[in-house]
Amino acid sequence: MEKVGKAEKTFAQTESLLNKLEKLERGELPPKRRGAKRSKTYRFNRDLYEEFKQLVKRHDEKLTDVLEEYMDACVKSKHVLKFVPEANPAEKLTLELQLKEQLSDLRRGIKYDREQAMKKNVNEYIYDDDLENNARRVLQDIYKLLPKITDEKLLAQAEQIVLETVKFYDEELSELKDARRREEGVEED
Repeated sequence: MEKVGKAEKTFAQTESLLNKLEKLERGELPPKRRGAKRSKTYRFNRDLYEEFKQLVKRHDEKLTDVLEEYMDACVKSKHVLKFVPEANPAEKLTLELQLKEQLSDLRRGIKYDREQAMKKNVNEYIYDDDLENNARRVLQDIYKLLPKITDEKLLAQAEQIVLETVKFYDEELSELKDARRREEGVEED
């Protein structure tokens, strides 16, 4: 009975290796790195290491292969890949609502500043610096929130609004003020 179990396991391993070889030949798997393997010793928390070994074993993988794949992914991406634990739903919702509120503030600020720049006399237009500084502070708050957001649609919306804000304050606002000065015949300092 025991020999049958070992034979089935050996057959399954052989079949798995053949599948991997076929995928490699079709170009679906990256080739393994060539070169001598080195034996290194590292110190890990014993309990954590044992749990990790069991996890790898449950997935029918080899510990060194899993670690090597992780290192390979880091080298290819030129970044140390960190695993961020999933936030609890309430925390995730809170972060998303905070980001939506900040984005709304930016949109309202741009709209207000654009309206003020269009209708006020250039000499009376004193709000832009305060509003621009406020927008820059809101942008800094958004930059702190973005790495914690996982919703792709919200991230795309944030990117659009941030770019719109930066463009407005870096380009459009100064063009609007210059145009108003020219219309009113005000000399630039």
